[in-house]
Amino acid sequence: MVYGASAARLFWVYFGDVTLVNPKPERDVIHVITSAYRPPQAVVKLARKQFQKPVEILASKPVYENWKPGGEDKPGYWETTFFGHTYQLGSLAGEFPAGDVGPFKLMAYNQERGVDFFVANTGGAWVKPGKNQGDQVGQYRNLVLWLRPAKDRPFFFQLPKTAQAEIEDGIWFFKLEKTWLAIRSINLDTYTEVAIPNQKFAQLYSQEKTLKATTLGNSYAGFALEVGEEESHGNYEDFKQAVKEKSQLDLREIDLGKVQWIGSTGESLQLTHNPKNDLPSLIRNGNKHDWSKHVDLYKPINGNGPIYLGWKIGNLRVEAGDSVFQN
Repeated sequence: MVYGASAARLFWVYFGDVTLVNPKPERDVIHVITSAYRPPQAVVKLARKQFQKPVEILASKPVYENWKPGGEDKPGYWETTFFGHTYQLGSLAGEFPAGDVGPFKLMAYNQERGVDFFVANTGGAWVKPGKNQGDQVGQYRNLVLWLRPAKDRPFFFQLPKTAQAEIEDGIWFFKLEKTWLAIRSINLDTYTEVAIPNQKFAQLYSQEKTLKATTLGNSYAGFALEVGEEESHGNYEDFKQAVKEKSQLDLREIDLGKVQWIGSTGESLQLTHNPKNDLPSLIRNGNKHDWSKHVDLYKPINGNGPIYLGWKIGNLRVEAGDSVFQN
């Protein structure tokens, strides 16, 4: 939700560029206010997304207890983030479940409150944080595949109440202010809107709606997502038509945990569920993804901007707007 994260309620002081007043500044903001430090202009422009788009960034994070033997040998988490003109889409992969991470999120432009969220997860009674065992997510730019064994663990989706929802040709369409979503379900029943049973969280998420979709069968279940906007598809109706006519979801090998997703612009993503651990096998637009080479903390797919930091390199470069910061 808007200002739901402690980081947002703290770094608001540095980066501004918001439409709503911070309702509950972090107490640690006193250190930001009284310190002489101010972030470089390149960092401010990076935070404000003032860089060339679209761009995809591959990133990694170490395990939390990286000081233990073997903890710094390789990343614990692999991230993919795609910045469109009106949205930021991110997903996370890893070999093991973890409770303190978010496996997937989309943030989209909203004129009134700054940002709309589209979030998904499995289990529980609503969309909760955490990377659950068996969930495997793959991403290529604006395409996402999520697959897990089809057991008694439903999928939950969170959207703003202002989102326009439609189902056409079996495809779930959601229209945000400037960003459009198309979802092809994989062995999921039609979604229904549900209430958050926890009163505290129901109040916090009063401007959002929660959808629940139960899994079907004994194979694999999940969804394929494509995200569109004016720059990629023209208008919402053209986006829907392109998805219905041109996108393809190949489920012929679903019983083996293998799915291929071709988007409406011809780019593709293939995911094969990994039964040994939760790091899936991916083919991104025809190229097999090598997780052993996906180790940089930040690495843009094309060029050096807007941010680059290699694995154990210690040389950060930020390039946004007309400013550059390197350390």
